[in-house]
Amino acid sequence: MLQHYRVLDLCQGISQFAGYMLASLGTEVISVEPPDGVQSRHINVPQSHRGTMWTQNCRTRMSRTPPVVWRGGPCLGEDNYEVLTEFLGYDADRIADLAAAEVLA
Repeated sequence: MLQHYRVLDLCQGISQFAGYMLASLGTEVISVEPPDGVQSRHINVPQSHRGTMWTQNCRTRMSRTPPVVWRGGPCLGEDNYEVLTEFLGYDADRIADLAAAEVLA
């Protein structure tokens, strides 16, 4: 639709979404960023084994469901108990059997 246009994107923060939308409509978007990247793309979050860590922030922002990055990625096996109990409905005995069989990390 807009493939005949070229846009120089100098935006920071929430206004970067405009360049994303123009690109999705076919516009050639040339994004100019500082050497360390756009500040809104990175966020410092807590992480269980490292204290805090820098990670990618959510790219899209919606008015009714704003994104929340509340922690860094889990370490291997860190969320096993929560997944097995809350999502799969396993009881403590079944989880203990899996741990005894060395299936869990």
